[in-house]
Amino acid sequence: MAQILIIDDDPAIGDILKRILSKEGHSVESVTDGQEGVDLLNGHDFDLAIVDIFMPQKSGLEIIQEVNRGSKDVKLLAMTAFDALDDIDMREFAERYGAVGSFEKPFAHQDVITKVAEALDD
Repeated sequence: MAQILIIDDDPAIGDILKRILSKEGHSVESVTDGQEGVDLLNGHDFDLAIVDIFMPQKSGLEIIQEVNRGSKDVKLLAMTAFDALDDIDMREFAERYGAVGSFEKPFAHQDVITKVAEALDD
C-alpha cells in the first residue's frame, strides 16, 4: 500500500484521516505544520500528501507549489472547509497549482478512501 503524509493544522483532522487510511492498509504520518510537512516530503519517499489549503505560516497552496517545483514524485490532494473565497473556487485553484484532486471538510470516510484511490491511480 501507499506511504501517505497528512498536513493539516488541526490535529483532530490528521488523526481521523490517519485512522481511515491506516485501516485501508496505508502507512500514514500526520503533521500540523506546513514547513514540517515540506521537510518530510523532501526527506522521505511518500506516494501521496493530503494538504489543508488554509493553514497559518505556510498555506497548502504554497506547499503544493513548493513540492511541484522540486523533483519529488509525490501526488498531492488538497482539502478545505472553505470551498470558495471571494468567488474563487479554492479546490480548483489548488488543482491548477498541481494537486491531482481535492475534497471538502467535513468529509465522509468513503469519500476520502475513494479520492485517495483515484489520486494513487492517477
